[in-house]
Parts: sequence; structure tokens; C-alpha cells
Amino acid sequence: QAEVQARRINMVLTQLYAPAYVEESSGPAAEAAAPPRRRRQPDQLRPVHMQVGPLTECSGSAFVSVGGTQVLVAVLGPYPAGAQGEGAESIDNGQLICDLTIAPIALQADDPSGARQDAGQDAGRDAGRDWEGSAVLRATLAPSVLLAELPKCVVHVHALVLARDGGELGAAVCASSLALADAGVPLRGLVAACTAITTTTAASTKVKGTSRLSMAEGAATDEKAEVALDPTRDEAAAAQGSATLAELFTEAVATDTDDTDGRADQSGGGLQKGESWCEGVVQFSQSGMIGDEAQLGESLALCQLGCRSLRAAMEAALLSGASKPGA
Repeated sequence: QAEVQARRINMVLTQLYAPAYVEESSGPAAEAAAPPRRRRQPDQLRPVHMQVGPLTECSGSAFVSVGGTQVLVAVLGPYPAGAQGEGAESIDNGQLICDLTIAPIALQADDPSGARQDAGQDAGRDAGRDWEGSAVLRATLAPSVLLAELPKCVVHVHALVLARDGGELGAAVCASSLALADAGVPLRGLVAACTAITTTTAASTKVKGTSRLSMAEGAATDEKAEVALDPTRDEAAAAQGSATLAELFTEAVATDTDDTDGRADQSGGGLQKGESWCEGVVQFSQSGMIGDEAQLGESLALCQLGCRSLRAAMEAALLSGASKPGA
């Protein structure tokens, strides 16, 4: 039985490497569709596309793209724990296993010389595995899965990052939660995750990194901190700090996004209902320097608005998938 399950996993991973999804939403057209930060409001998400059930050789699957970031997820199970120790520590409850992997095509885009790929050839199937990301993904999804209803069973989540342009973990969380729902795994609700960054800009203009006004002349160099939602990879690398928030939603949500530009609604309408359909934060991480308490609060507020917008898009993707013939 364990051997059969291993073959199924290999079949799924083979399907995951199909380049059709990369060709569909990458390239110059996709870059033009995603407005750069200078043309994107601080509370505006990049273009989001979600699809439920794109794969067949698995229990459930989902594809999520946020700007230039693309994640494809396949879920296997629930299936009985294997004889080789898989799920042995979970006798009364089920076991959730999460694997987050960077696809070779994404690694090649980051390392055109191929040096990193050559160095990882000896790693076999673990090449490209993001061990830390896998652990964070499992910790984020675990509160939403009713493992007590799956005794002696295993649910295996395979998340593959096809393209990286910032927000990979958030996209993986959304895609994994959709795939779990598609697989019929008992859930408390859906999990959405989003990232916000803090950047610091100088008040005086600069030329090639140097202020127009000389410091010797006593030029003022006041700095202004700005908070922005859903950064690209370059924006995140240049940021002073970042915060990633994941929320578990247990009931249907109203759409908090303006369909025309992807901006999160800050009118307060969604937040007034928040207590009734958002169970709470299931994961929070911070890197770098966020700033003072006010800036941290602004970052968290933007992340919450982004999560609500993504949750509405996830609900729409599930309804769209359920309405297809044969679903």
C-alpha cells in the first residue's frame, strides 16, 4: 500500500511540473498586467487568479497566481497511515503533512547559470524543498483541519512554487486551503494569508543614491515610513521590514475588493462584520524592522484587509469549481 501511495505522489508531482500554467500567466503580458508599486496604491493587491481542481491524479488541487507568483497544490488523502511509520504518532487523530517545493523552472529563473541546480542534483527528490516553509505551511493550515475526525489517517499537501515574485507563502497557504476543500477534507474554514512591507524614503530627492543637497550644507534628511500591501520580490528585498499574517475564516464573507483595481475596501463595512466570520489569526511572522507601534498596527490592518479580499476570491473560486459539469 505504501508503494502504491508513493507512485501516486510521483504521478502528481510529474503533473505539477507541466509548464502550461507558467506559460499561461507569465511573460511580458503578465508583467504589464501587474501594475508596479508606483502605479499601485498601498492597499492594492496584485492581480489574483484562482482555480480549483486543475489536476486529476490526486484527491484535490488548486492553482493560485498573485501577480508574477504562481503556486500549484495537490492534496492526497485522507488515506490510512502507512506501514513505514507515516502517521504512527497520530493514533487517535489524523496527521497533516505539508511539503513546499520550489519547481526547477523557478530555481532556473533565479539562477540562469545553473550552478544551484547542479549543486542540488545529488539531493534527488528533496532538491528545491523548502523545509522551513513546509513547517510554516503546516503550522498555518493545521488549525483549520479537523484532524480529530480523521483517526489513523494522513492528509498530504504538496505545494509547488512555479514562479516567484513575492508573497510565495501567502499564495501557498491560499492554494493549499483551496485544495484541502476540493479534496473533501473536513475543515473549520478557509485560511488566507497576506504580506505587508514597511519602506523608508528620504524627504530630499536623490540622484544615484546621493542626496542633491550636500550634508555639509546642513541639508535635512527626514525619513518617511510607508506601509504597502502585497509586495513584489524586488519590493520585499528593498523593504525595511515585512509582516505576514494568516487568518482562519469560518463563515462566508462579503466581497471586500473593488473588482476594477483590486484595492481592499477600507470603508469599515467588512471590518464591522469581522467578528462573525473570522475566527482569528493562525499565523504571524515578522522580518526586519517594522517601525513603531503605529506602523506595526498599520501593517497588520493592511494584512487583514488583504486576507479578507483573498478569502472572498477563494470563495468565488470554490463556487466556480462546484458549478462546473462533473464537479
